[in-house]
Amino acid sequence: TATEMLRGGRHLREDVAVAEHATEALEKLRTVPNISVTLQSHEQWFASYHEKMAIFSVGGVLQVLVGGLNMTTAELRAVDQVVITACGTSWHAALVGEYLIEEFAHIPVEIEYASEFRYRHLLINERTLVIPISQSGETADTLGAVRAARAAGAIVVGIVNSAGSTLTRDATVSVMLQAGPEVSVAATKSYSAQLLAALLFVRAWVGDSSNLDEVISEANRLVREPDLVASAVKSCDREKEIVVLGRGFTYANTR
Repeated sequence: TATEMLRGGRHLREDVAVAEHATEALEKLRTVPNISVTLQSHEQWFASYHEKMAIFSVGGVLQVLVGGLNMTTAELRAVDQVVITACGTSWHAALVGEYLIEEFAHIPVEIEYASEFRYRHLLINERTLVIPISQSGETADTLGAVRAARAAGAIVVGIVNSAGSTLTRDATVSVMLQAGPEVSVAATKSYSAQLLAALLFVRAWVGDSSNLDEVISEANRLVREPDLVASAVKSCDREKEIVVLGRGFTYANTR
């Protein structure tokens, strides 16, 4: 009928209008520029951002740590030997601690990989100070070393960054770094805090009551002058091999 024909024509016009609108929208989409974002590029930006934030916060982290050693000079001087145990980056901080303690406190220091601590016949007793260093406080090998040291009667003073971790409970006493979580992969502020913790041991051992404002001020100055490091990195970024030299406790940082 005529009515049905009119209805059919109206539906046809509506369908044509919808098709034209869809075509126009598709053309607009084709003019949108491509934005190339990969997971890898996002992760690189994320890591770089948090790495810089961690570096710039080093001075504040060190300021918080000062005064965090809960051992007296008399307690430390009653110790005959020191064994520092750690894994990974913390082991490198232990190497620096070895140089500092032996040079200024005149106490023999031995460094042990935490993974090997339990399997060696170490001559430790109640006059031995064992210092486990851990960022997380949950490293299995380090916790095993702590329990072995406690079983031998040694004094265990943990240097740890994570409050409430297993290491804080298993150690006799702990030095809390309070550096905050390391969001980026590389340890920056926690490693710097571990080095300062070793210096706190030395100060307490020799009875030095001076403040560390000069050390913290210098750390703040260095991290806020990135061009100093950037220029050095740029000068050797095309090299295939880099040899880093050091002597004394600076040698420990090169290893």
